[in-house]
Amino acid sequence: MPKFRERLPRPILWPLIAGIAVLSACNFPAEVNPSATLSPEPPTAPSTIKPTDISTATATHTATSKATVTNTPTITLTPSITPTPTITPTATFDFPDVNVNVGSAHCRYGPDVAYLHAGDLYEGDHGLLWNRNYNATWFWVRFDKLNYACWVSATVVD
Repeated sequence: MPKFRERLPRPILWPLIAGIAVLSACNFPAEVNPSATLSPEPPTAPSTIKPTDISTATATHTATSKATVTNTPTITLTPSITPTPTITPTATFDFPDVNVNVGSAHCRYGPDVAYLHAGDLYEGDHGLLWNRNYNATWFWVRFDKLNYACWVSATVVD
């Protein structure tokens, strides 16, 4: 019959012995705290005590933990600056104004004295300048008192 040491390999022998020692230590009785023992009730009469009325105290350890309330900060949003809508100026088209600055003038069908007379103009007559010739010596003007536009010399209007 082979010996025990020959049957088991050496690396398994020592951990096996340590495991048996740990498991057998678990079966030892726990220490009893003498302050935690319960005192038996005082006997009322000597005849009422029986040998089976022996009370044993067992100490049980209970782990208590108190829950800790931790306040977590809440995120407070800071309002951001919102741009205020502004009025964007838009160009509006407006013709320039002209006023006759001489006593009387002619309004013609073309930009030269060779063109026919289209209307009479007097000092203070108001009109809107619609166009001009290439060298700006004649203006094409729509006067308030006329239903059509005509050419007037640049020297007779402001």
